[in-house]
Amino acid sequence: VNVSMDEMLHHCRAVARGSSTAFTVGDLPFGSFETSTREAVQNAVRMMKEGQVDAVKLEGGRRVKETVRAIVSAGIPVIGHIGLTPQSASSLGGFRVQGRTAKEAADILEDALELQDAGCIAIVIESVPEPVAEFITKSLRIPTIGIGAGRYTSGQVLVYHDLLGLYPNFVPKFCKQYAFLAGEIHEALGQFKREVEQRAFPTTAHTYSMKAEEMHKAMAIMNARRDLIGATPDGLPMPTIRMESIATAPQAQAHPPAEPANKPASSEPHKSLNPAPSTHITPPPVIKSDTPAGKEAQVPSITAKDTSSQHPIRRVAIIGGGAMGCYIGAQLARSPLSHDVWLVSSWREHVDRVNRRGLTLMQMDRSLVQITNIRATLDPREVLLQGGPVDVVIVLVKSPYTMQAAKKADVLTSNNPNAAVLTLQNGLGNREIIQNVLRASRPSSVHPVVYQGVTNHGAVMIEPGAVRHTGMGTTAIAVPGDLPSFLTHDDAQ
Repeated sequence: VNVSMDEMLHHCRAVARGSSTAFTVGDLPFGSFETSTREAVQNAVRMMKEGQVDAVKLEGGRRVKETVRAIVSAGIPVIGHIGLTPQSASSLGGFRVQGRTAKEAADILEDALELQDAGCIAIVIESVPEPVAEFITKSLRIPTIGIGAGRYTSGQVLVYHDLLGLYPNFVPKFCKQYAFLAGEIHEALGQFKREVEQRAFPTTAHTYSMKAEEMHKAMAIMNARRDLIGATPDGLPMPTIRMESIATAPQAQAHPPAEPANKPASSEPHKSLNPAPSTHITPPPVIKSDTPAGKEAQVPSITAKDTSSQHPIRRVAIIGGGAMGCYIGAQLARSPLSHDVWLVSSWREHVDRVNRRGLTLMQMDRSLVQITNIRATLDPREVLLQGGPVDVVIVLVKSPYTMQAAKKADVLTSNNPNAAVLTLQNGLGNREIIQNVLRASRPSSVHPVVYQGVTNHGAVMIEPGAVRHTGMGTTAIAVPGDLPSFLTHDDAQ
């Protein structure tokens, strides 16, 4: 609503300069066509001449048909826009789906027919139930372009900021995000800042050089100039630049050479003006199988004894790849205890994204953390085959899916009687369901203990592979008996 005609012309010219084959449409902004037909035609002409577009679009149905007719009579192609019209969303009760009642659906159809009769070459249909948009499309001679109008319009359009994941805080239901560039942009800018502060950028690969003869002459001239300048801005004398210091100064390298294997140890500690912190992530254990081809691989088992001192890395499987499952998984994967964390989820797109790029966590301060030492799977058996027994299973699914989660927990703990299961679900009775499933499949003396917990942390999914932490809180666990060996104060933190 706040966008002016001049701003739209600027945007349209920028798009037209970068487009050689696409059909470019200029959207007439609010206030540029409502006051009079004459003004509407004048602004449409400006959009064509100054904006260099191929057609104009304006929002509204029957109420703008005469305006459409006048613009078309001036020789300008027009595209209509019906259903949810964002420029007048306040009069529609806000940004909500249109055409959900029989009367609304009939009105939208009538709008489409009137715009077609007025001369529109195409019509955008926004936020309309799929059957309504399909019926309208089949009733017209001109093409329709859908945005939140289902699969059966002639074409589709999305706002590319939504499509590319540039704004993670709000994603319309009808938008599929094909990338999450916000996380990559934040990470790239953060890395640039860190490398500048640590003087790791630029390296010699990113700098220009000059001939030695010219450099000698330049140094002589610049050293002579320092007598005229007198002092630096902070009041200190200007330094004399010597060719010897330039010739012998160590050069930063993009890829430092490897140290010789027989290099003697230095008697002096390594010195650095800006030492960069080092991070070491211990990889999860890998179980190699010698099983002959054609035979089923056997997953290693742990016998019923205390193994707390033998497993510095805890293998954790989280059943439920939603917001809270991802948040808890992210925090465990970031733990200095180097947990081997798996997400077990039925959300295929999410699983694929995590395995390709890792899990993106947006923290409370909006900073982004990319977690790559976490894996995801659709099948709980893969967790066992990829690394052996699981120590802890955490259940974070909606209550109606507790029984399915319990069966997955049964698979994950089947070869480790010392495993523990923790449910952080909302509601009552979930622990009992899980406990009953585990007891039914094995002797009561060796089945895992199921712990009940509750957390006040909040999280929402941004897109597949990305979660946002929305609220701080406490996590309490009701433990029947002593704390198990895997649960430490560091874990709680």
